[in-house]
Amino acid sequence: ACVVSDTSGELVYEWSCDGGEISGEGSMITWTAPDRAGEVTVTVTVSDAYGNMISKSIVFNVVSCSSCEFG
Repeated sequence: ACVVSDTSGELVYEWSCDGGEISGEGSMITWTAPDRAGEVTVTVTVSDAYGNMISKSIVFNVVSCSSCEFG
């Protein structure tokens, strides 16, 4: 989740990633990792009605789980 506040209450969230898939919208989305190992960057840009904006990126290290054991 992305937590941002604004006195006008009108915020627009734009999510992007360079691997995997993003579903949902607004401040809370779901990111599904790709089937390949490596670094993936997920970025959110939040803007308001006055043209103010801020971006934040997080880099995830996706690992291969061909031999992972769960349980």
